[in-house]
Amino acid sequence: MQASSLSAIKISTESSPQNIRLYNDLYAKYHKVIYINIRKFVHSPEGVEDVFQDVFLALWENLHKVKSVESIAPWLFVVSQNKALSYLKRKVNDSLILVDSYQPFETIPATADKTDNDIQMAMINRAIEQLPDKRKRVFTLSKFEGLTVDEIASELEITPSTVREYLKQSVRSIKSYLDTASRQPALSASAALLLLLLD
Repeated sequence: MQASSLSAIKISTESSPQNIRLYNDLYAKYHKVIYINIRKFVHSPEGVEDVFQDVFLALWENLHKVKSVESIAPWLFVVSQNKALSYLKRKVNDSLILVDSYQPFETIPATADKTDNDIQMAMINRAIEQLPDKRKRVFTLSKFEGLTVDEIASELEITPSTVREYLKQSVRSIKSYLDTASRQPALSASAALLLLLLD
């Protein structure tokens, strides 16, 4: 995995040391789990690297919108999914291979609409926020920070079996929430993508 350091990104002359430090902190915290998320969709190493770089370039370009390190995780997941799916759609179009299994990508725009991203982020946040505090913490550590069951158990001083149970309950609760939200026509495609977060 290539480092998405600021040396690989065109930095504005107006970039503040604070912005550079924030970007580096976010990259250090989330690059591994976002890379893994992209690999769920894109299986060629070159494709994964391309999408990965695009995601962290988008992070740099939208850095001024970041309110906290914790709030960026859902945004990164949504952007990485959208960019991965857009990459696959481009590859299909370029090769002119119309395979049935790729048909759903035809409905996904090449560039994710900002409104769609906002809707998806809001859905993720609402779904996670409705969890009890302990389960929310376990889910966040597992899905957004990439910690193992044993690492979470050690950090929260609970048993690994409790961690697994909390994750199971959280996934069930979030899926139920997203299933309900997906009944709204405007959100159905978004909810289908967000369910992949729970794999």
